[in-house]
Amino acid sequence: MPSLRKNNNGAFIARVRVPKDVQEEYGRLYGKRHEAKFFAPADTKTADAKRRFGEWLAEHEARVASIRAERNGEGRTLSQRSAAVLAAEWYRWFVARHQDNPGSPMGWEVGIDDVGAVVTEAIEDAHRNLDHTPEYAIEAALPLIADRGETQQFLAHQRETLNHEAQALFLRAVYDQFFPAVSRIISNAEGNYSIDRHAASLPPAEPADPGESPWQLFEAWVKSKDPAASTVETWRYILRDLSTYVEDRSAGSMTAGEARAWLESRVTPERSARTVAQNWRRAAHTVFEWAKDAGKITTNPFSGIKLSMPRKGRKRDEKSFRAAELATILRAASAIPNTKRPDDAAKRWVPWLLAYSGARPSEITQLRGADVLEQDGVPILRLTPDAGSIKNKLARSVPIHEHLLEQGFVRWAKERGEGPLFYKPRAASLTTDKLSQKKSPAAQVRQRLAEWVRSLGVSDPELSPNHAWRHTFKVHGRRVGISEKYLDDICGHAPPSEGRSYGPTPLIDKAAAMAQFPRYILDTPTSTK
Repeated sequence: MPSLRKNNNGAFIARVRVPKDVQEEYGRLYGKRHEAKFFAPADTKTADAKRRFGEWLAEHEARVASIRAERNGEGRTLSQRSAAVLAAEWYRWFVARHQDNPGSPMGWEVGIDDVGAVVTEAIEDAHRNLDHTPEYAIEAALPLIADRGETQQFLAHQRETLNHEAQALFLRAVYDQFFPAVSRIISNAEGNYSIDRHAASLPPAEPADPGESPWQLFEAWVKSKDPAASTVETWRYILRDLSTYVEDRSAGSMTAGEARAWLESRVTPERSARTVAQNWRRAAHTVFEWAKDAGKITTNPFSGIKLSMPRKGRKRDEKSFRAAELATILRAASAIPNTKRPDDAAKRWVPWLLAYSGARPSEITQLRGADVLEQDGVPILRLTPDAGSIKNKLARSVPIHEHLLEQGFVRWAKERGEGPLFYKPRAASLTTDKLSQKKSPAAQVRQRLAEWVRSLGVSDPELSPNHAWRHTFKVHGRRVGISEKYLDDICGHAPPSEGRSYGPTPLIDKAAAMAQFPRYILDTPTSTK
């Protein structure tokens, strides 16, 4: 993102690169293909320079969004009436923008003369070329009207992205209002601030958009889908930001071009395009897609949007732990001497449980003593939505590996009682408002456990310190020939085909598969045996 600074002469300057995908059209329209530059003289007041810089940046972003919207066949359409209403809004905005400090009347008169000269020249050309209509003269003046009338800044201020036809219709309507607007500003410059009778004759602004805002859609989505508290805590910030971006307009009024512009504006040096695509776009797309299916909006403006991201190179071949990494973690876990504190209990047992179950980290950190039991003579972990977040809310039973039994996990779990094993339950909340809830204690345990693993020296940024156990379990299971279906059923992976979904694996068969799973031997090069 560009930043405002002063050059050696004290002038305010900034520059922003024109995105590659719009450079050719941007250069044709605005004369600057690769880079747009901002300049304010040294005698400009800092507050004014910041205001003008913000307007310049908004205008640049609106230009980029408009080019993309036109290329993609997107952007708002206008009827003749709505174009006239929008031009009336432009008139009020443009006059108000200059009425406090209108400057010299002569400067504005020169502007009128410039437009008049273009029209006059076009009329003379029309006389020489009989196939040119009088409208041709007006069309010739529209680029100058757009520039002198600051129409791109106005559209950026209004958060409007128009398609090609709508842009032409809007500029034609502005042409009709340009001369009255400049005349009014000249009157202000001469000290005349009487009632603006022309403004009173213009059509009123369109009524306020009655539809639901992005935040209201999010509230309804949370109520309908009952997502995990961690999802709500993360996404509510994103949907609030989107609601602020569209101000008092509805979610249904958003265009694809506007959705793209919002996403691109959220990419910063601290927040990568990949993060915006994976988190911000995902949150908005999910909520809007639900709202479309629920009949609250007609289209999802986030569908099909892909942010331009540099290809992320990988220096690591696998997503599973290497022998030295898993040995480091499991040795440190086994060395925890006291498990009275929940965090210490998590360090002692969660890595081992992940290593021998392939379960999702959230499924293990939310385990309760009541979930460690025996079924048909088989010691199991019962992973159930009753304990917290379970993907697709489908419970499953995972046989407990014999090495965990030998380490005394089942005995330890029973001594802890029926409640959570790795966190202290929160006091009952007085509110049932899901939107105000924080991440669950189990989610916070996962975060602290990940930090602990990193502190052990397992710090490869391409490796997930908790989730990598899921990959590791699959790798070692395949190595000894355990059926892929059994591995999927133990891990809770969805079957890859309809046929594989028929007939859930009986617990006795999963127990037999778990008996094949090699135990981790920490003093050997392979770490399993």
